[in-house]
Amino acid sequence: MPLPAIIRAEFEYINPETTQESDYYGAYNILLGHAFPVADGYVVAPADFRRDALDFVVYFRIDLHRIPVFFVEVKTALAIKNLSARADADDQMRLRLRQLFDQSLTELHGISALGTMLCVYCLDKNTESLTPPPIPQNAAYVNDTAPADRWDADILTDDGYNRLMNIVEHVKALAAVEAHEA
Repeated sequence: MPLPAIIRAEFEYINPETTQESDYYGAYNILLGHAFPVADGYVVAPADFRRDALDFVVYFRIDLHRIPVFFVEVKTALAIKNLSARADADDQMRLRLRQLFDQSLTELHGISALGTMLCVYCLDKNTESLTPPPIPQNAAYVNDTAPADRWDADILTDDGYNRLMNIVEHVKALAAVEAHEA
């Protein structure tokens, strides 16, 4: 199934060299609203996490019956070329999964989006495992704890869009069972 033209157009309007994460928010909001329709009971909303008064991270959280079922953190496309920015994105995803652990379904999926490139994270509460596995930082070296090849799905390709939608369908099936039991 191809990415709907209206969603593709929103992503293509974005300057790939932008330094503003907010330039991507409209496109991701439309994509997530398409994937998780309000008619099915889903709420797609921006949420923020403040580290301090000046530094905060905005992410999209998708809830069903006030239970978080999915989330997306968005950074610019430029981040994929920067070791430190990728490490920060990875750290933020792992932090968000820990923050949502107690309120979420037995599996919580999240997407780290660097522009249109996606990396899928999954927390399995039954085993307390998280994928992709962390790469420990080596204090004696500058090592890559979040390799660029982890962001291996481009939402603008049929393959990338279909991978995302397969995850969405899995999340919706899980949510249909678990959110109604809660």
